[in-house]
Amino acid sequence: MEDKKSNSIWKISTIILLVAFVALTSFMLWEKAEAARAKYFVNQAVQYINTNLIKSSAKAVLSNMESYGIPVGKIYQFTIKNGDKEIVSYISSNGKYLISSDGIIDISRPVETTLITNKNQSDVEGGFKKLNDVEVCSENNKPLIYFFGLNTSNGSNWEYPIFKETVSKFGDSVSFHDNYLSANGLSSDQDVFSKYSTGDIPVLIIGCKYYRIGDRQGEGIEKEKQFITNLICEITDNQPESVCDK
Repeated sequence: MEDKKSNSIWKISTIILLVAFVALTSFMLWEKAEAARAKYFVNQAVQYINTNLIKSSAKAVLSNMESYGIPVGKIYQFTIKNGDKEIVSYISSNGKYLISSDGIIDISRPVETTLITNKNQSDVEGGFKKLNDVEVCSENNKPLIYFFGLNTSNGSNWEYPIFKETVSKFGDSVSFHDNYLSANGLSSDQDVFSKYSTGDIPVLIIGCKYYRIGDRQGEGIEKEKQFITNLICEITDNQPESVCDK
């Protein structure tokens, strides 16, 4: 009886050790694959930076990298050296988006790719552009409004509170996608951003029909609020009246 009991304990212990060994081996293999994936995408990002963003003959070299999670996935952080300068940047875990203090760039697209902004357009007030052949986009029957910016950008920091306050006056008449992000942020609306900008920020998009890249600090806050209000009223058919009839 004692032998049977000992034999059973031995079998259970062996199974537990085997399961633990398999789990540990699988984790080590996954970790190795993840490290290789991170290294590949970071090297691709550094190559893109050297090819398209650095004008001087001195090229950037990778000096450090790490990875961590964010709400919409994972990003890889890396540091490059260009002469005496050290620059921290990020690449998304799918290797598609390069994130730096200057903006967010879809590096999977050719630099000379055609943007939606290359379509038939005309100048309107406040430095905005009107896409003449584009219909107003909506979500739940409400015109869509987007803000894209980073809190490391002076232009974004000036523009964001003005834009947000102005949009808030329209309440449920519009659907606002707020993409004011930290330096290591990545938006779930990244595909929309990539249609309007190759990386420059801030980007203001009103109903997909009006857009502007950059701030208008020279115009002043009150004028900027009025420009934005007028264009939102255009896409909401002057609703609500309490805002648009002023």
